Amino acid sequence: MPDDTAETDAAFIAKRIAELVASGEPVREGSATRPVQYEDLCILLAARGDFPAYVEALTAKGIPVYADARENLLDAPHIRPLIALLKVIDNPAQDIYLAAAMLGPMFGFTDDDLVRLRALQRKTSLYAGLCWPLRTAPSRTLLPKKSGSSTPA
Repeated sequence: MPDDTAETDAAFIAKRIAELVASGEPVREGSATRPVQYEDLCILLAARGDFPAYVEALTAKGIPVYADARENLLDAPHIRPLIALLKVIDNPAQDIYLAAAMLGPMFGFTDDDLVRLRALQRKTSLYAGLCWPLRTAPSRTLLPKKSGSSTPA
């Protein structure tokens, strides 16, 4: 973005949200899909100081705005796995954050899955252990099966 101000970011995001809803962008709901609705979307801000710029931009586009100012959203239990994933994307060698992301609802690994993974590769990082089957035999997988457990193929 040209000037990288909160107002520019907010205007861009408000425009994009309006486009998504107007086009009926599909989102998953269970095993089906449906058109996206405003309540499906969330904007995470690093600081509350920029919030007024977002309220103004979203309101100008007719997009309803709600903010829960009672707690720091980044500390909320349902957000922690996402934060862990973002930290792993930034640096995959962070084993604690990688384990937190793997155990979260996005990936569905169990404690037992992590124990089996560590048993396979005891002297490496969790990330290296996770990548090991992909390097040695690309057809192997450690991803959880539909039943919720995983074992290397």
